[in-house]
Amino acid sequence: MSVVHCIEQGKKPYIVVFGDGFSDIGNTDSSVLYTPTWFGRFSNGPVWNEYFSHDNNYTLISYAFGGSTLNSTFTSSVSGLSFNIPSFFDQFGMYNKTFSQLYNQNLVDNDIAVISFGSNEILAAMGEISNGSMDTDFFSDNIVNIMKEAITRLNNFGYKKIFITNILDIVSTPNFSSLPESYNKSVDELVIKTNKKLDNLVSLNFVEISTKKVDYVRVIDLYKFFSIVTSPEIAKNFNFTVVDKPCVTLNEDSTLNSTCKNQDEYVFYSKSHPTTKIHNLISNLFAQFVNSPNFNITDSSILQLANSHNFAISGSSKSNYLFNNDTENTGIINISEYTVDKSTKYSPQIISEKKSIKSNQNNDQTKTSSSQSNYNNFNSTFFIVIFIITLLQEFPFTRI
Repeated sequence: MSVVHCIEQGKKPYIVVFGDGFSDIGNTDSSVLYTPTWFGRFSNGPVWNEYFSHDNNYTLISYAFGGSTLNSTFTSSVSGLSFNIPSFFDQFGMYNKTFSQLYNQNLVDNDIAVISFGSNEILAAMGEISNGSMDTDFFSDNIVNIMKEAITRLNNFGYKKIFITNILDIVSTPNFSSLPESYNKSVDELVIKTNKKLDNLVSLNFVEISTKKVDYVRVIDLYKFFSIVTSPEIAKNFNFTVVDKPCVTLNEDSTLNSTCKNQDEYVFYSKSHPTTKIHNLISNLFAQFVNSPNFNITDSSILQLANSHNFAISGSSKSNYLFNNDTENTGIINISEYTVDKSTKYSPQIISEKKSIKSNQNNDQTKTSSSQSNYNNFNSTFFIVIFIITLLQEFPFTRI
């Protein structure tokens, strides 16, 4: 991507995403996670935020890292595992350091910020869930409190349009397809409990936790979405024939064993990550929540997403509408996007462009205000003159 192209795209609003492998566009060394990727995406093609940026005319900045959690300290405390992957607070810290000149300057008023975490916290605590040692209220309360702090930090930075994703229907993923039903039930109950508390948090509208203006904070219900699209009766409408197995399989040493031939017929690419066609549907779902806050996820509304958008020409084949002539060799697609490294490299240009746009907007507002003032002054003077002429006509004076 050229610098010139980046600067030109700066005139568009930005979507800034903090998250895990669900939203990673190339920040993570996938070899450390033993998960196959497509040019750094944990899928077989572009991921949801890339489709969304293209279809809705946004510039994308993704600070998401595969395997990440909201707060690695908390996740380590409940799982006993060590996490060296940047958590939300690490990601936001990097973003804040790079773009501190945008802080609280009304330069991100029209931008969207997204927080997308939760699944890795559950996966990390699988042992504690299975042996019954997990305090589910403690776990869910902490997830919600951490999310509350995450949202507050974004709002304090200046973001007024904030989205969070809840925890997806994780037991519908191939990770859980061979596990005992009783165990999956325990996991599902924990996910549902946590998601309900996240809904309650957002329903407060942040009157109590935010000192700054918020246009909205909305929840993208990935739990309900995956519950629907992994239903065989619904999946067949999208030509998904495999809903419970991954497209790729790995050897015992985590090297790639095989890849399915009919990738676009699979819901999941790996045991944890969806295929690019599912990502396209999620992008369309996201757009609905941006434009229609009361959008309701139902079987029929999900089916309509495929009919009204570019679902048919998304996927792993050459016909993907985000691809250019060399995408298969480079992974570069037809959108303006920045990984962590690219956003750091081009941050001076991004900041300069956003300041320039804001300055032009302020100048336009000043001109409009001045024009309105001149118009009002003209009107006032005009009516005074008319009034005086009328008086002279009605009450003629004798010449001296």
